[in-house]
Amino acid sequence: MRLSCCCAAVLLAAASWAAADPVLVEDRAALAAALNEAGPGAVIEIAPGEYAGGLHASGVAGEADAPVIIKAADPMDPPVFRGGGNGIQLSNITHVELRGLVFTGASGNGVNIDDGGGFDTPSRHVTLRGLVIRDVGPEGNRDGIKLSGVQEFHVVDCVIEYWGDQGQGVDM
Repeated sequence: MRLSCCCAAVLLAAASWAAADPVLVEDRAALAAALNEAGPGAVIEIAPGEYAGGLHASGVAGEADAPVIIKAADPMDPPVFRGGGNGIQLSNITHVELRGLVFTGASGNGVNIDDGGGFDTPSRHVTLRGLVIRDVGPEGNRDGIKLSGVQEFHVVDCVIEYWGDQGQGVDM
């Protein structure tokens, strides 16, 4: 199965903000630390290379005019997250954008965004832009993008290929 998606679940006005100095990370530990420390306007650039999947972060929060951006440092040579239960799982986040990253070979879901189990505090204002997600599963309810307890999100210019035989390209 293959899905190319260029749609937005909710249209929001484009934010303008003064970009913070980007933080360049070159390994998984530095990425985890940057996510833990990220605040409004943070830009985390991930260097080219291969990273172990299965990364989880919770509570990453930007603001409407200063989102947290997590992106490829070099869009022509994006970082690749390989394996893990989920390629990446972000819980209870707000005003966060993932941009230009590759996730492959996760056994659960490629990208998992959720509310962290708190139905009264959904993740909000999430943008997934230019992601490549492939080879998730291979069998069962395995999704390319899993959105549970997420409101006001965009999925833009993402390519999702080969997810579990009972899963979905984008599961909401």
